[in-house]
This record gives sequence, C-alpha cells and structure tokens, in this order.
Amino acid sequence: MKNEFTIGILEDDAFFGNLIKDYLQKRRNWKIKLYRTIEELENDTEVADAYVFDYMLAFSDEINTSKEALVRLRKKHPDIPVIYFTNYKEIDIAMSLIKLGASDYLLKDNNSLQELMESLDNVLTYKSLETETLCLDKRINRLYKRFGSIVSTVIVLAGLLYYLIS
Repeated sequence: MKNEFTIGILEDDAFFGNLIKDYLQKRRNWKIKLYRTIEELENDTEVADAYVFDYMLAFSDEINTSKEALVRLRKKHPDIPVIYFTNYKEIDIAMSLIKLGASDYLLKDNNSLQELMESLDNVLTYKSLETETLCLDKRINRLYKRFGSIVSTVIVLAGLLYYLIS
C-alpha cells in the first residue's frame, strides 16, 4: 500500500481548513493541499488521491456549492474518492451528493475530525487494494499468456494419467 497520499481539501474557511490540515498531518504521513475556491482546485494540475469538500462555499465566483465541483471531478477522474465534510444536516443534500459519487458525507461536530480521518483511511485503503488487485490481475494474465499452453498440456496429461490409472 502507498505510504504517502495527497489529500485535497476544499474549504472556504481558512481557519477550519488549517485545523483539518494540522489534525491530519499530525496523525498521518499525508500531503495536504488546501483550496478556498473551486477555481483554485480546478487550476491545480496535480490530482490528489482523495478530496474533502465543504458543501457551501462563500468565495466561489461561479457557484456557491461544491456540488458542481463534484460533477466536474467525476467527469475527469471518476475513481477519486470525495468526502463531504459540512455543517449542512439536510438528508436530501447528502443523498444527492452520494448519488453523484461522493464517498461519504460527514457532519462537522465534536468527533468529526477523527471520523474524517477514519473515512479517509477507509477510502484510501480501498483505493490501494483496488489498484493492487488490478496489478495482480494484469500479472496473472501475462503469466497465463506465457505459460497457458503448458498449463493446458499438464491438465490434459493429468486427465489422461487418471484415466489410465483407473
């Protein structure tokens, strides 16, 4: 599993954004990138391994929620986890974001930073295992192409031997 991940945080409140950054960096070996606007996030050429989005953004020029940012990110990078971390408790908002591909929807409260870190741990572990599975599958396919005829011959010979012994 990859040791260092890059986490992008879209949070218009600079104080809270830095609080999240400090909390995560003290507990994990992650590179944290803070964005205050959707425009900053979209202008960054480096794609993070996972993102944390606040829902309502005060400093966005085009839109005032990060829902559109999720839609745009999904078009370019459908497999990158996005966790919503917000004060908005409306179930309709949470459900619409999950349907659009958000990995989790967490409310900011007393234990929320620990829950955010656990959610990031989960999505990053899943992403790493998924990547590792794809690599192993490619390796198995290469080996099968290389040794497939030998395996088939051995299976035929084993069947023939079983027939002759019985």
